[in-house]
Amino acid sequence: MGDGVRPSYDELAALVAAQAVELARAREEITALRGEVAALKRRLGTNSG
Repeated sequence: MGDGVRPSYDELAALVAAQAVELARAREEITALRGEVAALKRRLGTNSG
């Protein structure tokens, strides 16, 4: 796709589908990381008093 030729509809559709999968994976990871941060904040709160 980088040779100056416009991508076809099918190529663009495949790219959008791949990006949707990656976005879903990233959202899952963000959710997990937010949970870890919350747990660490709770631990910090209980250990700092």
